[in-house]
Amino acid sequence: MMLFSTWLTTLIILILSKTAYSGSTTANEPEWPNISAQRVVAIRAQRDISKNITIASNQVLGVNVTETIFKTVGYKSDSLPYFQQMLNTGIQAFAIDLYYNEHFGDWGICPGSRWTTNSTKVQCDDAFSFNISSIVSNLNTYLASSTTQLSTYTVYLLFSLNSIDVSKQESITGVHSLNDALSSLEYAASSLHLSPTLVPSLNTFLFDELHRVVPIVVKNNLKQNTTYNFNVEAEYPNPKIFFSNTTMETPMEAPKVHIDYRSFENMTTCVPYSDYNSTLFRFVYDSSTSPFSTEQLRSTMLCGYSPIITHPMDRQFNLLSPYLENGLWSWAANNPNLTSDNTSISDSSTYSQMTLLPSSFSTMPTSLTSLQSYQTAGSSFMAPEKQITDAASNADSNSNSTGSNDNNTRTTTESDKVESTLEQGEEYEDPNRCAIATKKGWVSVSCTELYYPCCQNKKNITQYHILISKKLQYAEAVDACKRYYDDNDADDKVISDDSGSISSAQNSSTNSNSSSNNYDDDDDDDDDEDWELALPYSSVLQRHLESLIPNTTDSASSSSDDDTTTSDDEIVGYWIDINSLSAEYCWVSGINSNCPYQKIVSVRRFAEMITPSSTIAGFLLLLILALHFDSVPIHRNTNHWKRLLNEKLKDEYEGVSS
Repeated sequence: MMLFSTWLTTLIILILSKTAYSGSTTANEPEWPNISAQRVVAIRAQRDISKNITIASNQVLGVNVTETIFKTVGYKSDSLPYFQQMLNTGIQAFAIDLYYNEHFGDWGICPGSRWTTNSTKVQCDDAFSFNISSIVSNLNTYLASSTTQLSTYTVYLLFSLNSIDVSKQESITGVHSLNDALSSLEYAASSLHLSPTLVPSLNTFLFDELHRVVPIVVKNNLKQNTTYNFNVEAEYPNPKIFFSNTTMETPMEAPKVHIDYRSFENMTTCVPYSDYNSTLFRFVYDSSTSPFSTEQLRSTMLCGYSPIITHPMDRQFNLLSPYLENGLWSWAANNPNLTSDNTSISDSSTYSQMTLLPSSFSTMPTSLTSLQSYQTAGSSFMAPEKQITDAASNADSNSNSTGSNDNNTRTTTESDKVESTLEQGEEYEDPNRCAIATKKGWVSVSCTELYYPCCQNKKNITQYHILISKKLQYAEAVDACKRYYDDNDADDKVISDDSGSISSAQNSSTNSNSSSNNYDDDDDDDDDEDWELALPYSSVLQRHLESLIPNTTDSASSSSDDDTTTSDDEIVGYWIDINSLSAEYCWVSGINSNCPYQKIVSVRRFAEMITPSSTIAGFLLLLILALHFDSVPIHRNTNHWKRLLNEKLKDEYEGVSS
C-alpha cells in the first residue's frame, strides 16, 4: 500500500509539472498567423487571373521584418522561423533594414545601438553566424519547397541601407558586398530580363524565365561621407540586386528599376485607370502611430500600391491573420466560399501554411472541411466529351487559368452547357461555383442566382457597361454580353462607365466611342461591337469596376424595370467571368475553360492514343483464338498415342515383383 501511494504521488507531480510547463510555453511563445483554406485558393486564383499584367502591377501584401520580427524576437536565429512562417502564409514582400559598419566595412542586420548598449531586451547573435546570408538561406528553403506551379509566387526583398560605426569584434559579418550576400539566392531576377524599360508579365517572369525573387534597394540612409563604394555592386558579375533610380543615386552600370516607396500618409492619389499595366513598382508602408486598418489595406491595393505592414506586433503575430484575410484586391474576405451560406470560416478551417492546399483538384463537389483529404488522394472525372486525368504536380508550366479552352467542337451553346452541368449538380453541397463583383471584392455565389451582368470591351478593357434591364443567371449573363451589340436591343438599359449615367443600348453604343477615347485613342470604330462578360485582372481595373457598383440595393433596383424584388440582405454585385465549374478549388475564366492543373485529353486525342495498343491487343487475341481451334502437330494425335501407350503398358505392374 505504501509503494502504491508513493507511485501515485509521483505520477500526480509529473502530470502537474507537465501541465505547468506546457502552459508556460504557450504563454511565452507567440501565436502564429493563420491563413484560411479559402484564401489559399483565392491567392492562386488571383495570380492566374493576373498572368498577363506586369509584375510591377501585381499588388502583394508585405511586412517590415525589422520592425515586426527582429525588434520583437531579436536579431538572432530564433527569429528565422517567424520569417519562414510569413512566407508560408502568403506574404510576398519583406522590408529589411541593412546596416553598413563603417569601421569594418561590412554589412549586417543588427543596428549599432544593439552593439553599444548593455540592454539584453533584444539581443544580437554573433554577426558572423546571423547576417543577410542567414535570411537568404531561409528563403532558399522556402523556394525549394514551393517549386510546383501550384505554389510559385513572386517575392520582394526591399532593403533600406543605414550606417553604423561599431568596433566590437562580434559585429563582424564578413559580408563586404550586397551581391556577395545574395550570391546564393535562388530564382533571383536577372538584369537581362528586368530594367526600367523592360518589366515582364507575371506569367513570363514566373514560368518562362523561372524567376521568383526581386531584391531592391529602396532607401539609401548611408551617411554622406560613407566609405562604401557602390561601384562594387555595379562591377559585380551577374548582379542580383536592383537599385531604385527614383530614390537614390547609383552608378550607371548598376541594375535599376522604377520604384515608388512612400509612407501611407504621403499617398495622396491613386493610379489612373489607364495605367493598369504599369512598369513602376509601388509600395506604401504604415507606421506605429498610423497603422493600416483592414479596409485601408485593401484600398491601398486598389489604388495600385502594395502595402507594407510596418507597425510592431509585440510577439502577437496572430494579429496578422485579419490582414491576410483582407490582403487581396480581388476576393472579399472569407471567399471563395463553396458552401451555400456565406458565413465566416471557423478556426478549424484555418491553416498555417499555403502548402497545405490539396495537390489534386476534385471535379465533384465536397464540403470545405474535407479539404485536407485531397492532399493524399485525388479524384478523376469522366465526362462525355473528355477524360480528365489528375496531373497537378506535373502540369505544363505554360498552362494558365484564363485561356485554356477545350479544343473540341461544341454544338451546344454556353448556356446549355452550364445548365446541364448545374442539373447534374442538383445535389451539390457547395453550389457557389460562380462569382460576382461587390464593393468588398469578389464573392462566390450560386451560378443560378440572378444578378446584372457587367460587360467589358475586349479591345478597350477599361470600358465597362452594366446591363440592368433584367437580372440573369451566370450562363445567361455570358451570352447577354456577347450578343448585346449584335442584337442592338434599344430596350436594354446600361450603366456606362464614362459618366455613370443610365442609357439605352443605342445611346450607349454611340456614347461608348467617346468613352473609349478617354482611354485609348487608337481604337477602331468597331471596337464597341466586341464585348464579353467582364473580369478585371488588375487592382486598378477592379477599382474601376467597384466604382460602378451602388452602395445599396435600392440604387441598383430603382433604375431597372425588372420585376424581381430585392431583399434587404441581398448582396449588391454584378456577374464577372470567373467560375470553378470544371474543378473544385480551381477558378478559371470562361464557361468552357478547364482547370489548368489537370491534363485535359479530348476524345479524338484519347482515341489516337489507344488505337495502336488496341490494334495490337486485338491481333494477339485473334491469334490466340485461332491457335485454340487449330492445334499444333504435336497435339493432333494425342488420343492415338495414349491408346498405344495403354496397350503397351497393360501387362506392366507397379512395384517390385515377388
